[in-house]
This record gives sequence, C-alpha cells and structure tokens, in this order.
Amino acid sequence: MNSPVSRREFLGGLAVMGASGVLAQSNRAAGLTHSAFRIAVINDEISQDFERACSVASGFGMKWIELRGMWNKNVLDLGAHEISESQRLLKKYRLRVTDIASPLFKVDWPGAPK
Repeated sequence: MNSPVSRREFLGGLAVMGASGVLAQSNRAAGLTHSAFRIAVINDEISQDFERACSVASGFGMKWIELRGMWNKNVLDLGAHEISESQRLLKKYRLRVTDIASPLFKVDWPGAPK
C-alpha cells in the first residue's frame, strides 16, 4: 500500500522539476539539444482536426507526435483515404510519429482484475 506523499516530498519534487526545466533551458541556449528522449504531444489533446493539431505542434517546435484520434475517429477506425491524408499532413508539418495510443487494453471484462 502506498503512503500519501507529504507536503515536504511534494514541494521537493516540484523543486526538482523546476531545476530540471532550468537545466533544459540552459542546455537549449548552449546548443545542447540532443536527447535520447522523444518529446511528443498526443494529437487529439490539441484538436480532433488533425491539420490543426499538426500546425500547433509544429508551431511550438515539436518534431514528434503521438497519434490517438483524429477527425472524431480513433486511429484504428481510419479509412485508407484518412490514413493517406494523415501521412500527407505529417510530411507537410515535418512531424514524425513516436507511437500510436491505441485503446488495445482499454476493456473491462467479467472477472478481470481491477
């Protein structure tokens, strides 16, 4: 059982996060932008309009995007034309896909563990 986080631990965590942000900013200023991590945004957190999502992500300097839903459909439900259009938009905005956030394990079935 996890114990609740104390106020001191929470504030300490915030301080670490803030310090890492300052470090990241100073690294960018020094030209040290290489990282093993791919920072991405989930496209439908911006908009269901995939072109709008790509435009916003690209406008913020993002190079990577995670796909979950577009045009009010889950990516698993896209047709061939929509897939082609999404590929065209990714190329247009120079974005690469980190992964697909599929609903694969989002299911409840009788007797499943909580």
